Amino acid sequence: KEGSSRNHDHVVYGQSHSESKVEDLLEHKIALDTEINNDYGECHILMHHKCATVWAHRYVNDYCVANALHMFATHYSNMIPNKRYDVTLLTNSSYCFLKHKIKHGVHIIRNPLDIIVSAYYSHKQTHPDEYWPRLASQRRLLRAASDHDGIFLTLSFLERDDFDANSVGPLHAIRHWDFDDRRFLTMRMEDVVREPATT
Repeated sequence: KEGSSRNHDHVVYGQSHSESKVEDLLEHKIALDTEINNDYGECHILMHHKCATVWAHRYVNDYCVANALHMFATHYSNMIPNKRYDVTLLTNSSYCFLKHKIKHGVHIIRNPLDIIVSAYYSHKQTHPDEYWPRLASQRRLLRAASDHDGIFLTLSFLERDDFDANSVGPLHAIRHWDFDDRRFLTMRMEDVVREPATT
């Protein structure tokens, strides 16, 4: 679902965390731009489902509003804006889609085992499914399964390339990411959350 506000266009998300963490995250843009000699002045933040996308969206948005920056955010894997924004936040990013479309980015990942466990409990109980029919079907399976079987059902779900109508699963995306591509600075979510000042 897309909407707009004074300084950004976005797809819905939101939660809370320390604003300094996002400031530290955006500071990596300076080092990255220098490293690849980029002159576009844009910051691309590339994330995956269950990798702290909720707090990232809210506080990148707040940071952009406070600093009069224009932001675009989407949960689609196959979408980038057709005009320039200061910050682009892609919360279900796909390397295969992005590799020839953007010049650089900060890529945030998470321990895959933690992604699975987090997704299992979220998909079984709490994650909104009103606009996600595949999750509604998955939830029915999870609620009928044991925890053991539910974990494996979740693993399979996260590896799908049709995770949502326009999104690939986080494990699918991470498995197909080219971590040797130096245009994309990869950071662990665990480090960003635990010690943002040193990441």
